[in-house]
Amino acid sequence: MGAAARWGILDLVSAGHGFPWPVFVINVAGSALLGVVVARRWRSTVHDGIGIGFCGGFTTFSTFAVEVATFFRDGRAAIGITYAVTSVVAAVAVFALAKRAAT
Repeated sequence: MGAAARWGILDLVSAGHGFPWPVFVINVAGSALLGVVVARRWRSTVHDGIGIGFCGGFTTFSTFAVEVATFFRDGRAAIGITYAVTSVVAAVAVFALAKRAAT
C-alpha cells in the first residue's frame, strides 16, 4: 500500500528539473509517520505492518539515490549536495519530533 501511495503521488506531481520536492516530501512524511509508529506501543503485527510495510514502501531511498547521482552527473553538484543533506537532516528531525509528540 505504501508503494502504491508513493506511485500515485509521484504520478500526479512532476518534479521538473529543479529540486525534487515530491520525493523529498514523501520521504520526510514517511519518516514522520515512522516516528509516530515507533513511539506507540502497538502489537508487533500493527507496528511492523505500518512501520516496515507501509513506511518502507512509501519512502524511497533508491529514487533519492538516483536523483542525487543524476544531479552530480549533470554537473549540478550543489543541488545534489543540498538535496542529500536536507533530505537526511529533515527526515531524522521530523522522525524525532513526531516520535516525541506521539509519546
